[in-house]
Amino acid sequence: ILKGDIVVVSRQGVGGNGEMVVALVESSYMIGYLHKEYNLFKLRFNNPEYSPIYLEKVTILGRVVGLIRNTIE
Repeated sequence: ILKGDIVVVSRQGVGGNGEMVVALVESSYMIGYLHKEYNLFKLRFNNPEYSPIYLEKVTILGRVVGLIRNTIE
């Protein structure tokens, strides 16, 4: 996801294992891949500068279903 892109999200409160979701984490919106590991949720990001984060609870706002790439700058 690049600056200026539009992310298309299906509003739903759950995400399947490995799905890209929009999550609310400590008052910040994050887009990442959701994984369930043991008793924790892991959010993994495509950007290698960001390490995965592990959470006991996560608020899922929706599932990413598409992306509209902004080609005009």
